[in-house]
Amino acid sequence: MKKISILLAFAMVVGCGTPDKKGNLLSGKASGNTNKLSVNLPVDGKYFAGNNQEINIKKDGSYSLEIPEGTIGMGFLHNHFVPAYLFVDKQEQYVVDFQDEEVTYNSDNQKMFQLLNDLELFADVRSTVDVEKHTDLESKTKYYSELLQQRKEILDKAREELQLSEVAYEKLKNLVALKVADLQSADFFFTFRLFYEQTPEKNKEFADVYLNSWEEIYEKAFQNPDLSAYDGQTAFLSRYRMLQDVKNTGTLQFESSEKPYFIREIDFFRTNLPQNLVEYAWANTMYEGLMQGNFEKEWVANFEEFKTQFPSSKLTDLLIPYVNKVVEYHNSEKGFSVNFVENYQNINSLDELFVKYQGKVLYIDIWATWCVPCRKELQYSKENHPTLEAMGVIPVYLSIDKNSADNQWKTMIKNLKLEGVHIRASEALQKELGEFVKAIPHYIIVGKDGKIKEKSAKRPSDKQDLFDQLNKYL
Repeated sequence: MKKISILLAFAMVVGCGTPDKKGNLLSGKASGNTNKLSVNLPVDGKYFAGNNQEINIKKDGSYSLEIPEGTIGMGFLHNHFVPAYLFVDKQEQYVVDFQDEEVTYNSDNQKMFQLLNDLELFADVRSTVDVEKHTDLESKTKYYSELLQQRKEILDKAREELQLSEVAYEKLKNLVALKVADLQSADFFFTFRLFYEQTPEKNKEFADVYLNSWEEIYEKAFQNPDLSAYDGQTAFLSRYRMLQDVKNTGTLQFESSEKPYFIREIDFFRTNLPQNLVEYAWANTMYEGLMQGNFEKEWVANFEEFKTQFPSSKLTDLLIPYVNKVVEYHNSEKGFSVNFVENYQNINSLDELFVKYQGKVLYIDIWATWCVPCRKELQYSKENHPTLEAMGVIPVYLSIDKNSADNQWKTMIKNLKLEGVHIRASEALQKELGEFVKAIPHYIIVGKDGKIKEKSAKRPSDKQDLFDQLNKYL
């Protein structure tokens, strides 16, 4: 993969001869195997996962996006492969390099990005927690208290050197406190799952030892003014529901229900969270549920309830496109049947698959139901289908889901009304794919002779580039 150099400039734009003040400008250059960037910026200083915008990279490699005036907080820039993290505060200029799956920051603000990494604001909570490292409440409490103090000292040391504004300093300090609280809550949760969940006696032992301390984490977090700005809030608040399960029943409640899981989560938040947290917790959970691609019709009514409770919410317009997809799905009267590759269960190599369509150009999409970037690209695949059909190209969707996810795979295809042909890879076929497919989504073009022409083809979202690439083999 080629190296991608990105220059991010946050420059205040002021129109000549007018007192009107505009927002900052995010702009720069990008080169490499992508023609789009996606960016997520805070909404009123808070985090909403659905506030994603695509930035088109021009032919000369430049791009630009105006950032609303007053925006402050964490932002996320993505080039389809890895994210770059930004802290939007005041006029700044950034250079971000993407190479393979690594991101490096080369600019006058290198120290700011180093600070964000030192504070470990981006570390995945699930992979960071080690429940066996501290095995009792006293050692856990001491560890997380010292961890918070260490990170505060890092922030205080950098405060003057980086000339952080007071607002930026307070927000970073609050986010650090929330990250450590999230780690400690996850530690208690996994401790319960691993060591105490097995019997009622163990359940009670856990409650006697840990429950009060676990609740105190949330009591303190609910007083943190930046909880809605924390990008890990959805999982953190979900564990609060699990805490209440353990408190009220002695165990975790995963009972089946006709109501979608994420709507049940929202119901809990509406009843149990402080009112000032409900809007963003609800919206982020709604977005996560809608992105599962199951098109449950209950989301339409849930969205109407959201609008009624928060009539002035800025999140409403951001949620509408996702809810509309559910409406469109249920308004469609067209029947749909999934077109599976014949006898796909017994196909154990790519050659066995290709020979079935010799004489046709294939565009192969390697994906899985659990892969969020894959599902996002599937929306573009649906848009591209009429063009591919007119070109005589057959789209082949090759899932690497496990046998246990067979029903989920078939349901998602049907719910998405995903035209084309479908196959779920056998273990032998997955092994062959693993020789050159290192991450998904991944795309391949196969020529009329049944041979691979492009081992790493353009994505569906790179529409015109993809069409140009396919045309070479028609």
